[in-house]
Amino acid sequence: MLICCTTSKAVGNWIDEPLPDPVQFATEKFCVSDTTEHMNHEPITPYDISWYTRNAIFDRGDDLNKEQAYEYLLECSLSRQHYKGKQLIANVWQKPYIPKWAQDEKIITIVTDNDSMPWLLERRRNLFYEWFDNEVHLLRYKPTKSPIGSHSKKYVPVKYCYPYTDADKFMRWDIKKETVTAGPGLNIKLSAWLYGSLELIWDQFDEYLGKPINRAWCTALMNTWRKRWT
Repeated sequence: MLICCTTSKAVGNWIDEPLPDPVQFATEKFCVSDTTEHMNHEPITPYDISWYTRNAIFDRGDDLNKEQAYEYLLECSLSRQHYKGKQLIANVWQKPYIPKWAQDEKIITIVTDNDSMPWLLERRRNLFYEWFDNEVHLLRYKPTKSPIGSHSKKYVPVKYCYPYTDADKFMRWDIKKETVTAGPGLNIKLSAWLYGSLELIWDQFDEYLGKPINRAWCTALMNTWRKRWT
């Protein structure tokens, strides 16, 4: 979603210009054949966001006020460049709540809904977990499988091994802390992102961002992603 947003002149860009071939880009970055490796291929923010954590189990940065958040944000040279150019600075937030310092910023939320839950659980089954007979590993916190990589030694180790007897029950327990509901700003149902009209979504993006995204490029990207994952 953020990659699509950054094709708008209202938003600082994340990837090279001119834009790469959308089908090749989507295939290489979002559609890897080994599902457990997807986190190591997807594009990451070009900004320094070390001052906050976007993962639901960590709280670094949650208690900042707006002035403090802006001070940290603008220490990054690319953030300053885009900010001075009056462009939005697009970053990921993966927690089910919005910190006070961001609540009146431009926010687009992909909302979990009933129609998308079966897909979401199946995707998590294949991408987020490594299953053994009586134990499951959470790949996002496993140093050998996630972008945590060399940074893992800097933090208190995160538990990633859990016993389980029923995979579906375990996933429904695990997903509760991350289920995203509607927030401030623009809300897009996950089922619409998966199966709905892209043109209607792009209409909402254009209106909310103030300048149009590159629809042809984003549509090709999303159709490639949908073909792989839905």
